[in-house]
Amino acid sequence: MRTVTLRDRGALHVWATMTTDGALLIQGQDLGGYPGASEYEYAIRVASADVPTVRAALDAADGDDLLSLLEDAGDAILRRGERAWIESLGITAGFWSRIEPGEAPSTEIV
Repeated sequence: MRTVTLRDRGALHVWATMTTDGALLIQGQDLGGYPGASEYEYAIRVASADVPTVRAALDAADGDDLLSLLEDAGDAILRRGERAWIESLGITAGFWSRIEPGEAPSTEIV
């Protein structure tokens, strides 16, 4: 499966791919920028039936590569929030996340 990067800066890595069943999968990993966590991972799955709505939102013409369009729009989508952007299109996407708790703050007085 081909994967494109929507963001790969600092601790945040976000990528998108199309699944074998035609769904759009956006995944992310935050390695330290999420409050109270050493790692935060998430996945957003847009069903294949809703992919045409995503294509329309990106002004895709017939034959345009959806992943390339997502890559080009990555910064704008991430500013809005991937899940919020998808929901603003009227799509209810699947969502999964995992938080790895960070170190507890020190209570030692120095």
